[in-house]
Amino acid sequence: FPHLWGPMLGEVYAFVRQCPEFAAALEGTSGPHWTNVMLYRGQAPNVEVGVLAPCAFAPEGRVIASELPGGRALTATHPRDPTTIGTTHDAVHAYARAHDLTTTGVLWEVYGHPDDATGSFDTDVFHLVA
Repeated sequence: FPHLWGPMLGEVYAFVRQCPEFAAALEGTSGPHWTNVMLYRGQAPNVEVGVLAPCAFAPEGRVIASELPGGRALTATHPRDPTTIGTTHDAVHAYARAHDLTTTGVLWEVYGHPDDATGSFDTDVFHLVA
């Protein structure tokens, strides 16, 4: 789905690059290491796309400060291949059913840093529990 969220993430990156306090805090030794996040609230297309920011900031255009939901969440790590992430979400739902838990429909994905050799990355998925 990069073709869908890529332009939005591009706006966020452009905003971060013009804020010295963000760019310095997010800069790694081999370049930027920004942790991408996708937050889903209910049914698509209600998706927030962004990066974890080191501090609060005033909104500018479509770029706003938003907090990840608080509360109890079920989580799992999806290894490397983002095209099969649905299997990890399915595993979280299966766990919830097996333990008589109800998820709220609010979930988020936190994308790890790419492996320098392969460019692949792990993704942590979180489902808020009712």
